[in-house]
Amino acid sequence: DLSHMAVPEVLGFHDTPGDSWSVAVAGGHAYVADDEAGLRVIEISDPAQPVEVGYYDAPGAGGVIGIAVDGSYAYVAAQGEGLRVLDISDPADPHEVGSCDTLSWAIGVAVDGGYAYIADSSAGLWVIDISDPTRPVQVGLLPTPAEAYGVAVSGGYVYVIDWDGLRVVDASTPALPVEIGSFALPGGSWASDVAVSGSYAYIDCSRATLIVDVSDPADPYQVGSYQPTGAGGGLVVAGDYLYVTDGFYGLSVVDVSDPAHPEEMAYCDTPGYARDVAVDGIYAYVADGETGLQVIEISSAFQTAEVGSYEPILGGESLAAVGGYAYVVDEVGLRVVDVLEPAHPREVGACALPGFYRDVAVAGSLVYAANDYEGLRVIDVSDPEQPQEIGHFSSAGEAYGVAVAGDYAYVAYTDIPSCSWSGLRVIDISDPAHPLGVGYYESLAYWDVDVAGDYAYVLDSTFGLVVIDVSNPADPRRVGSCYIPGLGWAVAVAGSYAYVAAQYAGLLVYDISNPIHPVLVGHYATRGFAWDVAAPGGDLVYVADIDNGLVVVDVSDPADPVLLGDHSLPGQSRGVASDGEYAYITSDEGGLSILRCSASPQAPAVGTFEPNYGSGRVGEWETFTTTYTDPDGYEDITWAFFFLDRQGSTISGGLAGVYYQPDNLLWLVGDGLCMPGLPGYPQTDYVTLSCGGTTVTGEGDTLTIDWAARPDRCFDGDCGWNTAWEMVIDGDGLWDLAVVGAWRLRP
Repeated sequence: DLSHMAVPEVLGFHDTPGDSWSVAVAGGHAYVADDEAGLRVIEISDPAQPVEVGYYDAPGAGGVIGIAVDGSYAYVAAQGEGLRVLDISDPADPHEVGSCDTLSWAIGVAVDGGYAYIADSSAGLWVIDISDPTRPVQVGLLPTPAEAYGVAVSGGYVYVIDWDGLRVVDASTPALPVEIGSFALPGGSWASDVAVSGSYAYIDCSRATLIVDVSDPADPYQVGSYQPTGAGGGLVVAGDYLYVTDGFYGLSVVDVSDPAHPEEMAYCDTPGYARDVAVDGIYAYVADGETGLQVIEISSAFQTAEVGSYEPILGGESLAAVGGYAYVVDEVGLRVVDVLEPAHPREVGACALPGFYRDVAVAGSLVYAANDYEGLRVIDVSDPEQPQEIGHFSSAGEAYGVAVAGDYAYVAYTDIPSCSWSGLRVIDISDPAHPLGVGYYESLAYWDVDVAGDYAYVLDSTFGLVVIDVSNPADPRRVGSCYIPGLGWAVAVAGSYAYVAAQYAGLLVYDISNPIHPVLVGHYATRGFAWDVAAPGGDLVYVADIDNGLVVVDVSDPADPVLLGDHSLPGQSRGVASDGEYAYITSDEGGLSILRCSASPQAPAVGTFEPNYGSGRVGEWETFTTTYTDPDGYEDITWAFFFLDRQGSTISGGLAGVYYQPDNLLWLVGDGLCMPGLPGYPQTDYVTLSCGGTTVTGEGDTLTIDWAARPDRCFDGDCGWNTAWEMVIDGDGLWDLAVVGAWRLRP
């Protein structure tokens, strides 16, 4: 169940002169309601380079804040100036052709079936006949109990948002709109916008985005809610996704395929204050306040997919994943979970120990656990079903972090309440049953540690990232440090970089190629509290972000870490580990979750046809070469189709060839199956296919088929030019279909 898309990215922008409030998209243009700067018309044929091509000045004292587009006309809500109708047939010259003053402040506008519906603040809902756009006429009015701010039309009903809630209005008689149902907002909250899709209304409420079942318009009721990070704002539904503007936090994308359990999939911060959004294809267009129009690419390029979970974990604080097992420390002690089948994790063993576990490391068949005031515990997991403690090392202070290298364990201690002892302990574990302290470096408070080569990298509450030379385990010495903005909570080292989960400062990247002079080179601000970090090597780093679940960051450019995807989890996320293929993360309510993180499948494409614009004769053998490409490799192509027929005719009137790659089968539509390169001559009324003469080859991302065919009569009974089509379908169900050329059949 692939349930998360890539983080959306700002692809382009246009800074409008005013304060953008809302946006509509139609015909390759974005129409931005820019308050006192009027309506701005922006060409978006190249989404990366939006260009303003026309504008309409705001009338009088009324700023343009609402916009709806229908055909060649734009209908703008101009606050105190009511409804204004603009002719936009020439986007470079939008001009007013009609208007209708309203009683109060026109804020929201929706258009349907020859009528404009205006959310007119204290005057409620106005119904305006726009059958003649040059002479809009008010024909109906419905007062609302509180000020009306938003309006939407769907399924013959008008949905009005006022300060107190949702009003469902029957406007089948436009002159007599009647409220037939309502939904009251939670006490102390207010709403400003509404979107309707199918049987559900989505309400922008000051406390949350509410999802309301309106299948019975007379009895709407709430079925779900989504809590945005910021203030919420405009919203739109496209397919299974809800796009919500989130004030200073930009745009959020929410999966509402299950309206009772909406799930945030991705988000994109914008530079301004996101107020409204329109979606067209793979792009979202955001009215971003004083920064104008932001164009955001919302196509998926990376996915996280939860493949399995094990819920009995109780507040898992940390974990390690090695050799098909996840070793999780929680309130009970150590749990050993078999993850060889990630979709079906199962606990196979447990070891209950006193104290509170903070961190865990694995070396061979031994697990080393930092166990708060109980110090270092050594557990033998050579029999995963019977883990047994075989040794421990106790010391003053709280053991918070542990790393193992060779014959030594390195434990980060802190004891801020009593200040009895804090720092790094070096413990000889050559005899695991009798760990022996051999060296230490004292400091105020150490929270975590990782080791690479002769150096231990520890997180110090005062000095940040501290580098300690442990080449002589009996005499560890501090050799370098670098400031951490905030408090470093977890550290992982991979290659020449140290990755630090720094609570509210997010993910920090340090260049440690010179351990004596570590340098902060990159930073990614997670939305919450970065608690743990895993760096399995390669380009991906995984962060457990307390209230926001798993965050996957691309660090291929360490100076510019980029969010690839995230996955929300129930409760608070604590520990994270990765074996390179899967990410393992614990949360206090969801237990252990296993996720696959990978690039999204990319769509295949039809390729070339030869002999394009060539010709042949009835009764003569021809070779038609078709190509098909798939960015995920030609092996990912499942079906390849080739059609050659009279334009507009059915495929039964010409050549219709099919290749099914998984079984290496050819099929001439209308006759039987055969395999390329083997004897066989499937035949229809119009064409014969030589299976033995047909070859299929693949290289890289391209599949090539040489079809050996003989036209036996004019296609569809009429010789002449024929249209060549190709279609391709890959293993993920993605496809492409297009005309690729032409070929002439002579008698």
